[in-house]
Amino acid sequence: MEREAKIFESGNYEDKGISVSEEDLQKYVNNFKPCPVKLEHSDTAFDGVLGTLLKIYQKGKELFGIIDFSEEAWNLIEKAHAKKLSISLNPDNYSISEISIVQNPRVEDARVFAFALDFLEENLTDYEILKKENQKLKDALSGIEAEKLAEKFFSEGKLTPATKNIAIELFKCDSLVKFGENNIPVTNLFEAFLEKLPKQIPFGELEKPVSSESKFSDEQIEYAHKLGVNLGGK
Repeated sequence: MEREAKIFESGNYEDKGISVSEEDLQKYVNNFKPCPVKLEHSDTAFDGVLGTLLKIYQKGKELFGIIDFSEEAWNLIEKAHAKKLSISLNPDNYSISEISIVQNPRVEDARVFAFALDFLEENLTDYEILKKENQKLKDALSGIEAEKLAEKFFSEGKLTPATKNIAIELFKCDSLVKFGENNIPVTNLFEAFLEKLPKQIPFGELEKPVSSESKFSDEQIEYAHKLGVNLGGK
C-alpha cells in the first residue's frame, strides 16, 4: 500500500551536529536506494515486514518520499495513529539507511499521509497539484475517522449527544499543540483525554420502563395538542 510522506527538511540540526542545505537534499535524492521501514531506529522483530521507502523527491527545502507498507502494517499504523517519521542520514556519502516510525520526530511535521497516490510518476514534480488533490482525500478520510472515534466514545458513555459533534470537529483537527516538551496533534491529545475519562452517561443503567399511563390530564393533553405539542394520550 503506497503512501506519500514528508520525511525531512533542510536546516541546522545542532543536537545532531549536522547542517543540511537544499543542495544537500538533492544529493540525497541522487544517491537514494530503497531502504526499510523500522521502529524508533531500532532493530526489532518487525524489521523487514513493515514496508520500504521506495523513492524520494525534493520540493524546495522539503524532502518527500513514497513508502510501500504491507497491508497488515498499514492497518496497525492507522489504528494506532502512528504516522510520525524520522530518517537515518549518512552525511559522509549523502545516503539514507532507513526510515522509522517514531513517537517524537526531529522534524515536527514529518509524517506519512493517510491516502494513496493516484497520480502518474511524472506528476509528482507538480507539487501544488499533488498537494491540492491529496488535501481533498485527507479531509474526506479525516472526517470518516473522526466520526468513527466519536461514535466509539459515545457508545462508551464518554460523550453526550450534545458533545458528540464537537468531538468530531476536534478529531478532524490537524494542528499541533505544545504538551510538556512535545508538540502533539490535537486529535491525539483529545483521544488520550477521553480514554482516561470515566463513563459519563451509563445509558443502560438509566433506562427505565416507560409507563403506559399518561402523566397528564386529558385537558392538559388537549391544550398541548392545540399548541402543536404531542404529550401522548389523544
